[in-house]
Amino acid sequence: MNAIPLNAKHFISFASLILFLALTFACSKPEPPVFNGFTDVKLSDVTSESVLLKTEAILYNPNAFGAKVSGIDLDIFIEGKEAGNVKETDMVNIPANGTFKVPVIANIPFFVLQSDLLNTAMSIFGNKKMKIRYKGYITLNMMDVDVPIYLDAEKEVETKGLNLKNFDFGKLNLGKRK
Repeated sequence: MNAIPLNAKHFISFASLILFLALTFACSKPEPPVFNGFTDVKLSDVTSESVLLKTEAILYNPNAFGAKVSGIDLDIFIEGKEAGNVKETDMVNIPANGTFKVPVIANIPFFVLQSDLLNTAMSIFGNKKMKIRYKGYITLNMMDVDVPIYLDAEKEVETKGLNLKNFDFGKLNLGKRK
């Protein structure tokens, strides 16, 4: 009978244990990234035709592998009223095990804000705060699987210091006067 030496038995047992542990931990299910809010929400480049709204969504990827943003679909509300939608399909690389920011830029038509022109004008020109709400999804592609991340967050934005150099009051639709 050929007997396996004791040292070889220990090596086989140790190698089997290492292989079992590697397979157990390597095959763990990926975790979805976590939405941590928005930062640097800014209104800029206000004209009589549009308002540029910029922000960055902050997310955390807890996985040991990177991913890519494959799409953004967010509804935007200003002072509780639907103001627009952002749809983007730019691929943004996401690092493994880290926090990252996804830029979100929306061009809001000024006529959307005109329904309540007096309050909007007071907010924009009176250096007041405006409530901006983002609601929708940022979709990440992780290992060739699309993972939608639901976002619903509201921020107050200061209107102080807006760039109004291109604002043309003559283009505002203020209605006909009698």
